[in-house]
Amino acid sequence: MEDIDEQVPEKIKIKRFSNTPTHFLGTHSAGLFLGQIVLINGRKSSGRMNWNVVLHLFDEYGSHLETKEWVSSHLVKDARQAGFKVRSKLSEMIRGLSSVAFCDVCIRPFDVKIGGNLFGLVVDPGGKCSCQSVQLLPDGAVFRAPWNGEYEIE
Repeated sequence: MEDIDEQVPEKIKIKRFSNTPTHFLGTHSAGLFLGQIVLINGRKSSGRMNWNVVLHLFDEYGSHLETKEWVSSHLVKDARQAGFKVRSKLSEMIRGLSSVAFCDVCIRPFDVKIGGNLFGLVVDPGGKCSCQSVQLLPDGAVFRAPWNGEYEIE
């Protein structure tokens, strides 16, 4: 019989840490939110960047309702300018919610495809782990027992 601590809980606690994949995380008047900024179709080293900005919305019980996305319309050569632009866009999307509080949340695993890429909180994607784990994709934050909201980046 599998140890209860190794089983994936129904809802995953996610701790908010500044300047990490869980920076844009919290509550609003209609539920919970998780924002992500992901570099796509480009490399920082080349100075050519294209970004996906996504805002996942959940009900008050942590069930996924919808995902809003914004994709940069052009490649940006200045990494600093690109970073400012995408953070500003996600901040604008979050400001569109009411009564926002940045904090830890508990959400249920979910997944959504955006431009052929998998986003979400996915249970042991690809069966790569011998223990039970949940990964925030495509950021790579991995959650495991003791399910306290802390994570590792893989």
